[in-house]
Amino acid sequence: MHIHVDTMNHLPANPRMAWIFLIIAGIMEIGWLAGMKYSEGFTRLWPSVLTVLAMIVSMVCAAQAMKGIPAGTVYAVWT
Repeated sequence: MHIHVDTMNHLPANPRMAWIFLIIAGIMEIGWLAGMKYSEGFTRLWPSVLTVLAMIVSMVCAAQAMKGIPAGTVYAVWT
């Protein structure tokens, strides 16, 4: 049995969604960078938890954005 994966079918139905994901990823990137300061080297529980969650959301949203925007553009805007 052969399974064919067509990457073109994974693009968001609305191209604006890719940009929304990218904006959220950028905001979360700023959030986790600030959170690292408040977590004091990951020694404080709740700031550390929020920082890790922001990291995860940032990465997931950036990955979703790459389904509709070229990776180079996503990386340039995200960072």
